[in-house]
Amino acid sequence: MAKRNRKRSKSRKKNKPNIPQQTLERARAGMEDEGALASEVDEIVEEIEEEADHELTDEERAVAAAQAIQRMRNERYERREARKSRSRKSTPEATPDMVAEALANPSKEVSREELKTQYNYVLMDLRNMGILAAALFMILIGLGLWQTL
Repeated sequence: MAKRNRKRSKSRKKNKPNIPQQTLERARAGMEDEGALASEVDEIVEEIEEEADHELTDEERAVAAAQAIQRMRNERYERREARKSRSRKSTPEATPDMVAEALANPSKEVSREELKTQYNYVLMDLRNMGILAAALFMILIGLGLWQTL
């Protein structure tokens, strides 16, 4: 009976995708974009071929396709950057009210004694690491001198 339950659970897992629907839709849209990209590249290559006095060789077609793809990527990048710059919210400048509030409510002053009590373990760790580094350095010097003898 346990084997039968395992088989059922495996078959159920196969039927359901493990990817959210939104991600699948984005991937499908990207695939459509790639198809559109290929057709646009073909159109650009055909335009270049029409402008040329002779029929393009395979190498020339490949170069033209690469240039078209690069041009399209640059355009896509520029559009994306333009969208990002439009969506960025500018940081508000300090108004007199904001300055007055900051002056009225200054940040908390912390004394050296409070820092020592709170972060004493950091000082101890730094001291221990310094001692360890000095000891290891001395060992290296000693080994270097011993090896030359």
